[in-house]
Amino acid sequence: MSERATFDVAELPWTPLRGLAVAAAGYKRLVETDYTGGAYDIELTRIGPGGSSTPHTEPWSHLFYVLSGEGDVDVAGKRGALKAGAVCPVRAGELHHLVNTGADDLVMLVVYHPARTR
Repeated sequence: MSERATFDVAELPWTPLRGLAVAAAGYKRLVETDYTGGAYDIELTRIGPGGSSTPHTEPWSHLFYVLSGEGDVDVAGKRGALKAGAVCPVRAGELHHLVNTGADDLVMLVVYHPARTR
């Protein structure tokens, strides 16, 4: 990532998200797997207005922490609102789906355990 003790997330490029989400979706990996030993991964994720994920499951647990924007989430049949400050844990294997319902990007910090493989 960086030779410095800190880095500016704004300087990292967005990597397009493909397959699960649409409409200006992307992510920025904030830690490298060798740093975490594969125990976890942290990404900044954005989904553009009108974007959504298809209902899906993944082999790792993850936690969404919403930084900005708004949306809806369904995790194993339980629905919730996504807005700044909301936290949404998803266990490995749980069916989940999210939708950006706002006019701006839905931006979330996402922690995966163990580290996500892309």
